[in-house]
Amino acid sequence: MKPAGWVVPQLWKGERAFIIAGGSSIDRTSILKIRGKVIAIKHAVLLKPDADIMFWAGATWHGENAWLIAQHTGALLVKRKIDEEVPGWIRQVERLAPGPDGISGLSEDRRKLGGLCAGGSALNLAVHLGAVEI
Repeated sequence: MKPAGWVVPQLWKGERAFIIAGGSSIDRTSILKIRGKVIAIKHAVLLKPDADIMFWAGATWHGENAWLIAQHTGALLVKRKIDEEVPGWIRQVERLAPGPDGISGLSEDRRKLGGLCAGGSALNLAVHLGAVEI
């Protein structure tokens, strides 16, 4: 039996949200200035371990990258794929289904994420959460 996907609650309604990815343009000084809700994509959690959400969209998310998940001290780990087992050591993970194949725009269904990459899907997640500025 496949686990049910998460329906994203509007926890950040009216809030400002930041999405941190692991690109070279990010530095710790900039991250210290962030005032608002934060989604850290994969390795970006090393820059902001207390990010509200750690977001993962790819495969090999809890095997060889278990050490990375352990760095996150924020409230939620969100994964874009619902048909995987979750190891018991992960304190909380919410899973969202990817949108239909090839969907590059935003999904309005709060059980699914549009976007063809982790960044695009993280944008969709922030919208689902109710952020008004991203």
